[in-house]
Amino acid sequence: MPESDEVRKEVTTYFRTRFGVPEEAFAGIRFISRKDTIWATSTALPPSLFSPRPPGIRALRRMGTRLKPTSVFLRYLGNRIASSRVEISEVSVLKSLLLGSGIPTSVSPGYVALSFRGEVIGCGSSDGAKVKAMIPTGRRRELLEILDSDCYPHHGNSTPYSGKIVREGGGK
Repeated sequence: MPESDEVRKEVTTYFRTRFGVPEEAFAGIRFISRKDTIWATSTALPPSLFSPRPPGIRALRRMGTRLKPTSVFLRYLGNRIASSRVEISEVSVLKSLLLGSGIPTSVSPGYVALSFRGEVIGCGSSDGAKVKAMIPTGRRRELLEILDSDCYPHHGNSTPYSGKIVREGGGK
């Protein structure tokens, strides 16, 4: 399905309601629905070209009747996310989360933006008591390697990354 006012309204309403993102954050962005995904782009594909993948980034996946934001789109929205945001300040807590453990939260059930020291790093899922990371495995590995590198100040919180990441429900 091509770009439409209905898709735009669905996306902006979802992000306003769940994440407190103001409508003006989406100025200049087009939303294109293809199969079970919604893409965000600032340009249209020339009519003479066809691609199953539109230009831009995947913003959301349709999960039955629910929408799941992608980690990359949450990172794009960054500090415009005002609610359903879980702030993490401790390296050890972030590592635990990236390795598959849940961490305590009081955020309402649903998808959340995970933020480390003020920077949105990706998507998580809250059941109301715990949150788990929904960040793709490759990105989790990158983050763990950064946290373990000599360039990152550990402040005594370092537990070497073992290379094993627990995936819940077969997700990426």
